[in-house]
Amino acid sequence: MDELAKKRADKAADSRLWSPQDALEDLLAEIRAGRIKPTSLAIHYWEGMPESGLEHHYSAAGLTYPSHIALLTVGLDRVVQDWKK
Repeated sequence: MDELAKKRADKAADSRLWSPQDALEDLLAEIRAGRIKPTSLAIHYWEGMPESGLEHHYSAAGLTYPSHIALLTVGLDRVVQDWKK
């Protein structure tokens, strides 16, 4: 993980300053260290495809469809509230 990129992204409040791989490695490090203990997880991502442009994919664990929607809804609200600051 690129620690410098993480610090730069945190300081600027701009997630574009570090890679998706860095974000996943940071999350895994937090879980492995026991600092966070997620009971469910949803990861959504865009992948650039030469033929069709952006394609959406996701991976989820510990979620039913309704709880997945609830998690996305809470996440959306959190991002909007952070954006308003």
